[in-house]
Amino acid sequence: MKKRIIALLLSLGLLFSLPTPVLAAEFTDLENHWAAPYLNELADLGYLTGYEDGTVKPDRIITACEAIALLTRLYSPTEDVSARIHEDYGTFVATYVDPNLSWAYDELELCLATGILSQNELKNLRLTSAIDKELLSVLFVRALQLDDEAKALNDSGMTLTFRDTADITKEYRGHIAVLLDNKIVNGNSDNEFLPHSQVSRAVMATMLVRSLEYLEAQNQTLWIENYDGTVVEGVLLDYSGGRLALRDNLGFQRTYTIPAGAEIVTSNGDKALSASQSGSRVRIQIRDGAIVRVTVYNLTGVTVQQAVVKNYSTTNGNRFLQIIDAKTKETSTLILPQNTKVSFTDGTTGTAASLGTGMFLTIIKDKAGKVTDVTASGSTRTVDGVISSVTFGSTVNVYLTDEDDSTVQISMELNSLPQLLWGSTPISVDRLAAGMEVTVTVVGSEIQKLVAKDTTETIRGTLTTVLATSSGTTWTILDDTGINHTLTLSPSVTIYHNGQLVMASTVQAGDLISVKAVGDTILSVDLLTSHGDSSRKLTGTVLSLNTSKKQLTLLNNVSQRLVYVDVDNSVTILNAATGRTLRLSDLKADQVLTVYGSYTDASTFDAVTILIEG
Repeated sequence: MKKRIIALLLSLGLLFSLPTPVLAAEFTDLENHWAAPYLNELADLGYLTGYEDGTVKPDRIITACEAIALLTRLYSPTEDVSARIHEDYGTFVATYVDPNLSWAYDELELCLATGILSQNELKNLRLTSAIDKELLSVLFVRALQLDDEAKALNDSGMTLTFRDTADITKEYRGHIAVLLDNKIVNGNSDNEFLPHSQVSRAVMATMLVRSLEYLEAQNQTLWIENYDGTVVEGVLLDYSGGRLALRDNLGFQRTYTIPAGAEIVTSNGDKALSASQSGSRVRIQIRDGAIVRVTVYNLTGVTVQQAVVKNYSTTNGNRFLQIIDAKTKETSTLILPQNTKVSFTDGTTGTAASLGTGMFLTIIKDKAGKVTDVTASGSTRTVDGVISSVTFGSTVNVYLTDEDDSTVQISMELNSLPQLLWGSTPISVDRLAAGMEVTVTVVGSEIQKLVAKDTTETIRGTLTTVLATSSGTTWTILDDTGINHTLTLSPSVTIYHNGQLVMASTVQAGDLISVKAVGDTILSVDLLTSHGDSSRKLTGTVLSLNTSKKQLTLLNNVSQRLVYVDVDNSVTILNAATGRTLRLSDLKADQVLTVYGSYTDASTFDAVTILIEG
């Protein structure tokens, strides 16, 4: 811990050092002083010196500006981060802070970037005046990145036991509770907190040393959100086998693999993740591509709801929001005063008066059912990623891997698919394949469109070798320029011959082919000349039927791709077990059919005879 204190205090001569050093043993005014151990510890390290008269003046009052300068030294931004922070906040600080305090401009810019103070708070803070103990406690909590825990405690209705608790500002009590729990502050011998007392050198030194001890015990290095990493917040859906599923504040379902070294923080202090925490608010912090901290706010009695606004109205100063619950799909009414504070996912703030149709809300309620926090995202939301896999059924699930290496699940009903595009060209759902870069747009609660970016490379040549193993199939293609390409077939690859969808087994060494690949993965194949014949038989499971269009949608049991089967009045439909002739309307979902006929295009099969196998 001493190394951390030394590193911090090297920069704190402005507050604790004077030209004439006096050793701790010589301080004449520390005898029986309650803060003597903390002041002496700093002095023993050589970074706290006294006055020429042999005193250290532990009760000298410090200013708000000095306190903030100390707090920001808990962070160690790189030169690049400091430059970016100055670019973002330098003009604001120079505009609103007295030039006589220019020595603290860098620290004040950092306090804005770290969230220790908001811009409005800084504008209204008397920097050259003393700072009281309860405000300093709030700023310490923010600096230590424990503000969410403090607010959760406050919302839970917790109580403090100080004799002067009534004198503590109500919304600050959770912050003081957090510092109490972590042994950073305590009361005096009369069990008083003295929230409005002015902060002395002794109080500041004590809170500083205890904060460093807390960080050391947690093995935690503070970092600056939006500059040092990213944060994902949402509601925990499940945790099992090191995999955490959540629905984020944009409404997207994500799954993360939590590394063994990640710091786990929970409101009940058990420092462990479990499925029993489902429904709690969760926050994941990611730095340099790795998850470094997971915080679960699992306070008893606090509930979290996520919902989409279906419609709204305003009456007598209240916003009446009809919402659809993201989990249960049930509709209910949420009533909020128009001036209720709302945080938006783009970093701005507003009020309930700005909430409208299609917005996605994360709503936190205390144990009395009162709304204590609302986070909202716009009615139109997007997510980018690379398709890792696709599963087909009555619901088509597309799994994306995003830049944070989380898996995002996109679920689409087969009977009401959104617009699907490859660039600007419409495609059918069966063309979606692993390796595609896509952007998914959601409006309200509905997926509006999925656009695949055309990043494929086309390779034309002769298939020279086919290597099939348990891990996949690899082809080697000799292209028209004489270069060999070794590529792996995507599990969801589509293969066409004369406009018809065929199986991979149809393609043989020696065939002339043209493939579209992303990296080393083949997404689609055009078989230009073949030594084999495409199949005239299809076996699949019924997903849906449309009697008016006279069409079945099957899941091909071999390729696991969707096939649309046209069934006109001349088609014979037989029950293989009984020999009975049936009508199209007699068919049902989940039946297994063997269909004889031919492909008319890449995904449409013209039936002649249909046998019901199960």
